[in-house]
Amino acid sequence: QGNNPVDRYTLALVVAKLLTSLGEGGIRGGQEDVALLRKLSNEFQNELVLLTLKNKELEARLVQIEQGKLILAEDQTKNTSSLQLLSAEAKGLRSEIVGLRSQVAELLQEKNRLEVQLYNLEKNQEKQKDKIESLQAELAQEKKTNRFLLLFVALIGVAGVFLPAQ
Repeated sequence: QGNNPVDRYTLALVVAKLLTSLGEGGIRGGQEDVALLRKLSNEFQNELVLLTLKNKELEARLVQIEQGKLILAEDQTKNTSSLQLLSAEAKGLRSEIVGLRSQVAELLQEKNRLEVQLYNLEKNQEKQKDKIESLQAELAQEKKTNRFLLLFVALIGVAGVFLPAQ
């Protein structure tokens, strides 16, 4: 950054990047550049070692984070498939509920129809009971009448036996 001062750590970082680029063949340097880098690397050796250790720590942490990311992705896939299964099951249950509601409505209609039919049967039974009582009363009256007639015919028959024929 131009004329801005740098701390030892930042300079060590720059030296480390230069050494890496020089080692990978990304940049070319002359004999003077190599000597200067060697001098700087010796001077910043402690910082470079700390930087390397920190870099290894960060790489290890990155590996852990990526493993965690893979585990999370697997969990997300499992959760997604479970959610799809639950969604399908909920859809099936909704349609089953609709069918059950329809059946309940039909059963209520049938119950109402049967209640009306039972009411009509009870009314009819009352009418039949009244009719039977009326018929029984008529029958009792008829029995009295028949007894009277039977008695009368019997009296005429007895009288006919005892009365002389003319």
